[in-house]
Amino acid sequence: MSVFAVRMLALSCLVAPLVACAPARSYAGAVATARAAGCWPGNALPPAPVTVTPGAWPATPLPTTTPYPRCTPEPGEAQRAWPTPLPPRAPFPTIRAFNQPGSAEMRTIMRLPDAILSVDIAANPLSGDPVVAAIAAPLTGGGRPHAFVSAYDGQAHSWGTAQSLDIGAAAIGAHRFRSVAVAVAGDGAITAVWGATSHPAYGLWASTSRDGGASWGAPQHLADNIFGVLDVAAALDGRLAVLALRREPVEPVLLTRDAAGWGQPDPLPVASAWYGSSGSVQIVGEGAGARAVALTSGFGEPRGALFLATRPLAGGAWRVEPRRAPEAGGQGIVGNVRGLAAGGAAPIVAFSFSVLGAPGAYAVVSRDGGASWDAVAPIAPASARSGDATPFSALAYDPAAGALAAFWTCCADARWDSAASTHYAAWAAPGAAEWRPRMPAPLLSGAAAAGDTAIAQAPNSRAAWLAWVEHANTVAVRAIDLDRVIDTGAYPTPTAPAGAQP
Repeated sequence: MSVFAVRMLALSCLVAPLVACAPARSYAGAVATARAAGCWPGNALPPAPVTVTPGAWPATPLPTTTPYPRCTPEPGEAQRAWPTPLPPRAPFPTIRAFNQPGSAEMRTIMRLPDAILSVDIAANPLSGDPVVAAIAAPLTGGGRPHAFVSAYDGQAHSWGTAQSLDIGAAAIGAHRFRSVAVAVAGDGAITAVWGATSHPAYGLWASTSRDGGASWGAPQHLADNIFGVLDVAAALDGRLAVLALRREPVEPVLLTRDAAGWGQPDPLPVASAWYGSSGSVQIVGEGAGARAVALTSGFGEPRGALFLATRPLAGGAWRVEPRRAPEAGGQGIVGNVRGLAAGGAAPIVAFSFSVLGAPGAYAVVSRDGGASWDAVAPIAPASARSGDATPFSALAYDPAAGALAAFWTCCADARWDSAASTHYAAWAAPGAAEWRPRMPAPLLSGAAAAGDTAIAQAPNSRAAWLAWVEHANTVAVRAIDLDRVIDTGAYPTPTAPAGAQP
């Protein structure tokens, strides 16, 4: 201590009361005072009550000691309340606790001898547990395609066995447009839908599991003259919406299921479609106000045509809004469509897609449940694209940041072999003019030869399940925390509730 500090301390002791400069009381000194005066001095905690048992056995324990009363404060001494009052309890959670997935290592859940043509993923809206469906088909020689499904058990932290669902008359044929889609309702029922395409018999089939994917019901025939399923969505109340392709005439149709069963195919009044049209359907709202919102791709002129369609889920007239991809290079046909819907007072509906034969992924977003749409925008600018492969893309939504996260493959075509392709990511607030960062960097998903990619998440979840075809014949899955992609500045600043203590 400097000479100046010593002089200042001495001066303060002369001016302030003597007790303010008294040395701090030691614990031994407090014990001695308590024994002599019968009270506990100062603000230190008194000894805890104890029960003493004599050394001889058996023996009766002595009465439990009681803490000393507190001594009268000395002049100038500020005595704190004791015991210290407990802080107020935090608000009780408004939803039940469940296994919330965080970032996890890549897991290979399917490894098949044939090429995997497509993959789909859905999440249980309550537990967040995912289920994955895939189509595998031999590219040469004999054999036939199969639809496989595997579900994740959040309690056991393990994936179930991949099961083939297309059996008997529901078997998938050799038609080149083969697909399967999966959805999970609010009661946990998993429904897989696929097209049986053995020419000339075309049909749409479905199977449901009510035990988390451990067993499946017999395939149910939904409709004839339909050869492919584009997407399936489930509402919390168990209603389903299936977007499929009719064979003759070629057109997208919507089938719905409610408590009374499956309805008839309802054609979407779009200007064009073809055998390879892509699309996605989402359900927004609940009860009588629920609506189906879909995007389907067109064919021919104008190049890059796409159609945004919506109607009441219970049935009614369609409202269709045509749009175009801004850079319709390559084949000029929109493909690889994926969608999402996020609830709230103004539901977010978003679709991502690419243009076949050209690089670049795009997104179109509605901030009012499909009533109106923002302009189609590129997720990554042309200057950030590497290679000329058509990417697979998918979207997720973080409710805490109120922002979308986009994932897409880059940069070689890994559909049929082990070409170098991994995942990139970007984010944007709904309605923003551009996605960030301007020069996206690879996401450490674990992918080395990524093909078809899909994403699913439970409502209000800040984590998403990413599934993709890896090395052409395996399906890989991992959980992604969306704050790894979205900038920290997009999240609100945490504030302490009124009356909270540090």
